[in-house]
Amino acid sequence: MSALSPQQAQGILLSCSGALSATEVLPLQNCLGRVLAEDLVARVSHPPRRVSAMDGYAVRAAQAPRDAVLRLVGRSVAGSAFVPPLTAEPSTVQVLTGAALPEEADSILIDEHSLREGGGEEGRACDREYDLVRVREQPVLGRYIRAEGGDFARGSVCLEQNRLLSARDLALAATMNYAWLSVRRKPRLAIVASGDELAYPGEVCASHHISAANSLMVATLSECFGAEARVVPFAQDSLASLSATLRNALAGADIVVASGGASHSAADWTGAALRELGIEERFSRLAMRPGKPTRFGMAENVPVLVLPGNPASVYVGALVFLKPMVEKMLSLSPAVALQEAVLACDLEEGGERSHYMRARLEGGEVRVFEDQESSHTLLLARANCLAVQPARARAKRRGEKIGVLPVPQHRCLL
Repeated sequence: MSALSPQQAQGILLSCSGALSATEVLPLQNCLGRVLAEDLVARVSHPPRRVSAMDGYAVRAAQAPRDAVLRLVGRSVAGSAFVPPLTAEPSTVQVLTGAALPEEADSILIDEHSLREGGGEEGRACDREYDLVRVREQPVLGRYIRAEGGDFARGSVCLEQNRLLSARDLALAATMNYAWLSVRRKPRLAIVASGDELAYPGEVCASHHISAANSLMVATLSECFGAEARVVPFAQDSLASLSATLRNALAGADIVVASGGASHSAADWTGAALRELGIEERFSRLAMRPGKPTRFGMAENVPVLVLPGNPASVYVGALVFLKPMVEKMLSLSPAVALQEAVLACDLEEGGERSHYMRARLEGGEVRVFEDQESSHTLLLARANCLAVQPARARAKRRGEKIGVLPVPQHRCLL
């Protein structure tokens, strides 16, 4: 089986990944970062009636030329069902921001353009027939009035299905009078790591052990992508152990991601375990650095992605392959395109494999780290993007452009 390009591998992965049909209904406060399962139709209009956008007085514009004196006949405040009507004579109703308007009013005389006269006290409700309001500047017809349904009308679709919900979307849903939403079920991801050298973080490690980071990294990344992660206990370096662990991982999973044992050496059992479990392998070698010995297969309808054991390889594989798969299962459009940035350093010509290099992007310029050892986690933590040098690409000079894959910032959706 020949080595595939990362783009060819992405195509195979996405062709084998389908959108999940299962949904769940959650309270609004638990829907941040979830994917809406159906169009959301407004249950109310917003505003539900005509209201004032300013503190002032509801008037008929024709009765309120400059220096006109209007009789104050009542007051309307936000939250009050009763709205005093205007009388036939030149009259006005005091309104506060958000207050409903009399049917007869067509303009707002704002406080700054008015003067109270008569026996009433400034700022208090009118309780005397001779309270008057003098017009200091004629109001503009219709200004400062929020129309009924001016934001959205009852029955209109305000949020479409398959939308990734932000805090702003949830505020809109609340305004539409929803307390619960139907959202896509999160893809269930099972994570496997294999190797006799692995120890759990926090354990006392002998010199022949390493504290395992891959499962934790894939779990946190997958949750950032929108999946639900389950970490399976480590598999040992034997066919029996790895086969049993993969069988356990497949139970109830929508995707299985394994790390370690992906190469073709005598000490790597992944290929044999996949064959023993009847998992149809679609590829086992990529023209990609890091990540050459990446494998992918299908266990009936469950994709199985096997990444190399070095942390940088796992991270790159998660961004390039796992993220688009999760997005497709959530009915989102997979984001696989690179962004452009300006090189802050010279770059050697590309080799036989596309190189995903840890780098730092600041102010539109990207600086590629000199050290690209795939086992190093310190530089991985310091990187905020991956600069991509395609296979056999020419050398690039400082100031030229290069494609970059931004690193997710793991922030809540604003």
